[in-house]
Amino acid sequence: ISGDGLVITTAHEISEARTLFVKWPDKKVFKGRIKFISSLYDLALVETHVETTDFIPLRAPKSIEVPIGQRIYTIGCPYGLIGTLAQGRIAASPRVVGDILLYQCDLPVYPGNSGGPVFDSNGELIGLVKGRLKDTDTISFIIPSFYLSVFLKENLNKMHMLGRSPSVSESRDWIYWFGLGLAASSNSTKESAFKKVLSMRPGFTPALYHLGLVLNRQGKLKEELGIWKELVN
Repeated sequence: ISGDGLVITTAHEISEARTLFVKWPDKKVFKGRIKFISSLYDLALVETHVETTDFIPLRAPKSIEVPIGQRIYTIGCPYGLIGTLAQGRIAASPRVVGDILLYQCDLPVYPGNSGGPVFDSNGELIGLVKGRLKDTDTISFIIPSFYLSVFLKENLNKMHMLGRSPSVSESRDWIYWFGLGLAASSNSTKESAFKKVLSMRPGFTPALYHLGLVLNRQGKLKEELGIWKELVN
């Protein structure tokens, strides 16, 4: 995701690894190190300090909405078969899985596909392959790219790599507030953060969903009901 060799992938593939190696498109192999990892998003940032022109800048997404039926593509490594292209379609509205939202799709996903980039028909990155439903081949899930942006934004200040880090547009401050809402331990802080997001991005599905959960925990049932009605609409 950057010219100095930062790689973003799923955490469940590498969380227990002591040593990592990254193979570049020119087949060269370099040692990598986990820089940041998140069990909430199932994402990991790996640094290699390799200068490259083969990267996809991570941009703040304009929307979470990916139409049902939208054709999508992924490049992965199923069973070690590097560079395998697969295609499918978005099969449903975002699903609640654990504490985040995932896209459901019919991409054929096998061991080795996790962490692979997923693109729409315009070549825009819409997320990473999370995995598949057990005992199926084509009920699969994608981590939306806005979670990638939040994960990266949360860690930019820790990286001390100003001028070398991939950029997430500073004009989209909703990313900061959404990340704060997810990370905060206080329900009141969560509520304020998600409401701030909605003031900047009215109707933003993930913020509505997480705000509804927070209101439920606080017993604010009338306000919570209003959130669920808005989500249904």
